[in-house]
Amino acid sequence: MEPDREPLLRPLGTGLACGQACGMIAGLATGAIDAIWSWVPAAQFLPGTAARLRCVAFAATSYALVGALVGLAAAVVLLVLVRGTRLGDLLRFALREHRDRRARDPRDSVVGLSLVLAGVPCAAAALVIAYRATVPFVTGRHVIALEVAVAMAAAVAALALAAPVAFVVARAVEAGLAAIARRARFVSSPWAPPVALGAMLAAAAVAWAAHDWDIARQLPLRGPIVIGVALALALAALRPARAGVAGVAALDRCPRLGRSGPWLGRAVW
Repeated sequence: MEPDREPLLRPLGTGLACGQACGMIAGLATGAIDAIWSWVPAAQFLPGTAARLRCVAFAATSYALVGALVGLAAAVVLLVLVRGTRLGDLLRFALREHRDRRARDPRDSVVGLSLVLAGVPCAAAALVIAYRATVPFVTGRHVIALEVAVAMAAAVAALALAAPVAFVVARAVEAGLAAIARRARFVSSPWAPPVALGAMLAAAAVAWAAHDWDIARQLPLRGPIVIGVALALALAALRPARAGVAGVAALDRCPRLGRSGPWLGRAVW
């Protein structure tokens, strides 16, 4: 019988601490970036450099506090999904299978990236066609429920039709990615599909804002932009957060600190 190679789950406290630390680091960086971005407009209310530096510090610490709370809440939700539902079993199986295939041959582990690279343009094209076909039908109607129902049905139908097309296109994209998978190992990374998806969605949002700037400038987009930057920084902060949590946990086992190690670790938290 083949031995069970199921990876050991991290302790519950470690997962919660990693989420909290990840959110705190992302919030700290996002707050500093947001305040520095507003450096020149802030001169109207904070004329001195020292005052604006205090504003940057205040924004960074405030965002870090909010980020820590959001990161802790996100960690709780993810832990419930990963450990309390079958979604966690499927995710662990997929990651283990991806790791094994990538170790054998990187060319066999680019399916996810190919689906993202093909699926996003196909879905976007289908939604644009559905939009252009639906607008003449709902224009002039005075029944809001009908307009919403037609728009939802058109969107669902467009995505349903785009799905098989995306799989066909993804097969050709997969062949191209497989040709470079040995030289460019990052295309077979399990992080490649979500990173590519985020980059494509961000590029689409920027392209839309540049095309319809007169409309985009009137929308309250600062909040969504800040949230998007925070999410990107949270992914980048995942490894430093794990290292920080491991370092704090090591204080409990440090022989040089003796009995003060656990208390020092609690003080850090």
